[in-house]
Amino acid sequence: RMLREAAIRDGLTNLYNRRFFAARLRAEIAAARGAGTSLGVIMIDIDHFKRINDLWGHAAGDEVLQRVADTLIAYVRPDDL
Repeated sequence: RMLREAAIRDGLTNLYNRRFFAARLRAEIAAARGAGTSLGVIMIDIDHFKRINDLWGHAAGDEVLQRVADTLIAYVRPDDL
């Protein structure tokens, strides 16, 4: 179980990685179509993130990513991805 989690989550933020998201999205779309229900997808982008790394270094960029991830986790419902 620990290996599976390590393979599907980002080590810095503990959010699901892109590979997991892509596979799960296909499954969720198929399930929504089969059930005749809708599916919502929200994607975010951190504006000017490269500038943070360039000006303050990668440690500061990592801190920003961790804080954004913590905020997302705090406001997402348990059944959401």
